[in-house]
Amino acid sequence: MASAAAPAAPRARRTGSGRLGGWAVVAGGAAAVLAVWCAVAWTLSDEQLVPYPWEIVQALWRDRSLLAGNTWPTLWVAAQGFFWGNLVVVPLAAIALLWPAAEPVVSRLGVVVHAVPFIAIAPILIVALPGGSAKVVITALMVYFPSLIGVLLGLHGADSRALDVVRAAGGTSRTALLKVRFPAALPQVFAGLRIATPAALLGALVAEFFGADRGLGAFIVQSQTAMEVERTWATAVYIGLLAGAVYALISFAARLATPWAGKETTAGAEVAGAGAAQGGPAQRIAGAVLSAALLLGLWQFIVSGLNLDPFFAKGPGDVLSFLTGDGAGSSGPRSAPASARP
Repeated sequence: MASAAAPAAPRARRTGSGRLGGWAVVAGGAAAVLAVWCAVAWTLSDEQLVPYPWEIVQALWRDRSLLAGNTWPTLWVAAQGFFWGNLVVVPLAAIALLWPAAEPVVSRLGVVVHAVPFIAIAPILIVALPGGSAKVVITALMVYFPSLIGVLLGLHGADSRALDVVRAAGGTSRTALLKVRFPAALPQVFAGLRIATPAALLGALVAEFFGADRGLGAFIVQSQTAMEVERTWATAVYIGLLAGAVYALISFAARLATPWAGKETTAGAEVAGAGAAQGGPAQRIAGAVLSAALLLGLWQFIVSGLNLDPFFAKGPGDVLSFLTGDGAGSSGPRSAPASARP
């Protein structure tokens, strides 16, 4: 017993020293960042572009009521987009798993959505969609890709031996999905959600940059317009702290829901479903054509089915006509509607 307990003390000391060394690295990194920050602020002191860290702290305290009052509108939009984005992701991932032919299409759809420049399309969505739905749509689109990758990778990461047991017991693919794949996917799902949560906050901010009267995005735009440098920086720091807080909240929930998983479980960088796309040339071409047709059809359905204003919302045919030099599109007025004119 004594011989078994003897190595425990050095191991405990090594663990304690390792943790202390980790905190020392964090403290040293923070001190280096602050030193560089102060040096940059001193160098640009004449231009007054970068305030000192203590000036930002003072601005945070001075504007605490304004920041708090604008936090809830942003969080509410982010929560709605987070909910709807993940509500779309889960059934799509389940369909892709139960019907392997659909997985490359779903994955390509996620890549296309992720590649869309939201800064460019946000103004279009704001004026084309009614009410505050545009902000929720923008936020949901920001959430879609990281959540989709996390869910797909998690569903594919189930233990093959457990799946064999389900098949040997006469279980169906749906049984394996519910009993094995979904529980096994939880660590990767939470890894995707850790990325999707700050992305939802970013989507809400981007949406508020265009036409919102409340929210942190509108507040930072107003601060920039008024040339209030310290308030602008303080708001940016506050948004960063808020994003870190929601990230930590999801991480804590992951620790509670998946205590068997490692602390550093992350969603893979590879595109889920890439393996399913590795077929013959004919299969890859057919999958690409089907994906393009689905995206174009969905685009046209959104424009036509939702009765969006044709001055702002253009379909694929309108864009093709513009690119080929036939004008700005055959459908839709040539001049702004009366409601959009000053």
